[in-house]
Amino acid sequence: MSHPSGHALLLLDVQRCHHEASEAQGDGASGRRLASWRQAVGQARQRGDLVVFLQRDGPAGSATEPLTRGWTLHPDFRVEADDALLRFGAEDAFAGSSLTLELRSRGVSSLSILALPGSPAAEATRRGAEQAGFRITAWQAPL
Repeated sequence: MSHPSGHALLLLDVQRCHHEASEAQGDGASGRRLASWRQAVGQARQRGDLVVFLQRDGPAGSATEPLTRGWTLHPDFRVEADDALLRFGAEDAFAGSSLTLELRSRGVSSLSILALPGSPAAEATRRGAEQAGFRITAWQAPL
């Protein structure tokens, strides 16, 4: 399905393990961030943007080891029919994955990346997107 907006919202750091430690602190920051991200996903869907959930496959014993609790998507998010869920293994979600093909096949030429502040995967994925020829549009989370 081609997305009329030609834009995609890529969600990194949306796996359970990325938010559980912050949630355990109980200061409310994680809840506010997750609410902001849910709002961003809703707005992207309303605009007709492709929403892409990126699920990292980490090594055995890591927080993102496949099929473990931490690896699953945070329960605040669900993949809907028009969304995409892609798994990746490197810091850069474009490296060795089908992400470029998936985006191109859906008519995407620009994207925004939503990730935790200071996320190494976000910076690596931004570079990978630029190398693949995608235009990056900044998305600023309030937290």
